[in-house]
Amino acid sequence: MRKTLIAVVVFVFLTGLLGITQNAYAEENQISEQTIISGRILKPDGMSFEMQEGTYLGVRLKYFNSNSEYGLTQVPVNEDGTYELAYELASGEYELVVLIEGKNIPYVNSLPDPIQVTSGQKYNKDLKLSYPEISGRVLTKEGTPLEIFKETYVDVELGCTANQDFRRLITVSNDGCFNFGGGLPSGEYYLKAIARGDCKYLYSEIINIDFQKGNKVTKDISLGRANATGRILKPDGTLYKPEGYAYSLIYFDKVGENTFGQYQTGGMEGYYNFGLLPDEGDYICRLIPMGDDNPYAASEPVVVHLSPDKTVVQDLVYTSPMLEGKVLSPDGKSLGDNVAGIEVELRSTEAPHKLQNKVSVNRDGSYRIGGVPTGDYILKAINNDVFYSPYTDSVETRIRLDEKSGIAVKDINLSKPQIRVCVYNTDGMVLTVEENYFIDVSLKNVDGRVEKSLCQTAGTFNLGGFPEGDYYMEIKSFEHEYIKSEKVKVHLTPGELVNLNMFLKDISKKVTGTINTNFEASSYNVLRDFKVEIEGTEISTFTNSQGNFVIPMAPDNSKSYTFVISKDGYLIRKIKNVVVSDDIRLSVNNGPIIMYGGEIIKDGIINLADIMEFVKRFAKQVDNESADKACDLDNDGCINLKDIMIAANNFNKSTDD
Repeated sequence: MRKTLIAVVVFVFLTGLLGITQNAYAEENQISEQTIISGRILKPDGMSFEMQEGTYLGVRLKYFNSNSEYGLTQVPVNEDGTYELAYELASGEYELVVLIEGKNIPYVNSLPDPIQVTSGQKYNKDLKLSYPEISGRVLTKEGTPLEIFKETYVDVELGCTANQDFRRLITVSNDGCFNFGGGLPSGEYYLKAIARGDCKYLYSEIINIDFQKGNKVTKDISLGRANATGRILKPDGTLYKPEGYAYSLIYFDKVGENTFGQYQTGGMEGYYNFGLLPDEGDYICRLIPMGDDNPYAASEPVVVHLSPDKTVVQDLVYTSPMLEGKVLSPDGKSLGDNVAGIEVELRSTEAPHKLQNKVSVNRDGSYRIGGVPTGDYILKAINNDVFYSPYTDSVETRIRLDEKSGIAVKDINLSKPQIRVCVYNTDGMVLTVEENYFIDVSLKNVDGRVEKSLCQTAGTFNLGGFPEGDYYMEIKSFEHEYIKSEKVKVHLTPGELVNLNMFLKDISKKVTGTINTNFEASSYNVLRDFKVEIEGTEISTFTNSQGNFVIPMAPDNSKSYTFVISKDGYLIRKIKNVVVSDDIRLSVNNGPIIMYGGEIIKDGIINLADIMEFVKRFAKQVDNESADKACDLDNDGCINLKDIMIAANNFNKSTDD
């Protein structure tokens, strides 16, 4: 035993001595001194490159043959097209790359250019830009050239399907052209474009490209039409360009719906464009100031009619503040740094107390609000600070605002909690902090208004800021509508704290079913990962290896649902008019739901075009990440004659079968 211990000690000592010797040798031979490398930037043909307005070049120094997108250092190219790089380098082999940023030019990043250096020496090395490998133009949806103004910004992104870390982003030139290159490896890439600022178009669909090294690919990108665009103006009608910590948000809410900021977009250099339209209709549009350095108040609301095939041009004008002040603690003291998530609301005094305007509190606890007509309003501060604040919403205060009377001043005090609710999960245990993120605690008073609170501590919710009266309290899950508590009636009085325990219950009914195919699917997990979803909702699940699925739902006799079953390579099937009042099993003719394989083109029918897609990929090996996985119907890892026969047996089957 003792001999073994001595041997271990000797071995550790010799190992440490060897390490010290190696480090000393490395330090002796890797002395770094400042090395200077300078030169000119050249065109691919060797002629001098002249810098253009809006074009920025950089020279990056990297280790030789490094696959990293990052380098040791990077310097900008001077206006005369020269560069000088000074860096403490150990002697060895490195490489230089010229990078293009800003407005595009007819060339792309240079290929990596190797250089052998001796530490402390000066070197002169000219670097050549490269010709494009992937290029094109950004067009309108109609296929016409895109108008690019001074305040129009269009970016094109190039990404690699197989490498999520690969991403290149450039701003297109004034003629709408873009170029990528610099030694791209062969592979599958994608292009997408987005426009900001002064532009009636917004973003493109993703375009896939199969690039082979040595070839040049030309691919144009069409931008979709924006629903709305316009200028952001100051109260005096001049263009507003934010300075310091200030920016603009534009809110869109459908007329008749009780929302505020349901759809949002940002401003860019005094302009905005919006394209998140869910459906056609009349929308209320508001310009919202954000940041401590924005001196204005929200615009007056404007009603615009939005449609998918037309762009509305609507300028939005900031207003001067009508009311300002600070949000304070219940005893009138500053909240310090704990103001994150606090908002100030103005609501109508008429039922149902509709929200007229809302702003976020600045970092010093101050607020400014306006953009409403002269009249009487309900003023209230809403505290959404989940972790740090011991206070709740303020009490409501009635205030009259007159746009002709200058700026009114009103501080708002947050409240101490009036009700503290301890929530127990369906297993009878107190909720954890993480689970609280998915729970909504609400109070509903006699006029129908609902007040909500966020979690303050594990399993505990605090609410406050209510006038004396009777309220109904209910707790629901954000994720699962079938998990909720019973309604409890509670009487609240300002200054008094009510403690309450609430218990969540699972009232769900189960929708089950089994998926099968019309070919032998007992092996290779063929029946796994069919998606089963409820149309018009976010409720979905996937089948297991036996093709079985379970979806828990809240029972409701008044609704009927459509269940959609899908998987790449198969026709979509729909089970319609399903009412969930009790546990139910989905079936077709009292049997499993049969899915038909062979749908590759996704036109709703299996035909010759689908069969040809299998033939093109015949004998190709695939895995779960392969783009051609949909053609491997029997899931054996190879596209072969069996897959073609499966598709052929389903020839002319459609989504209606």
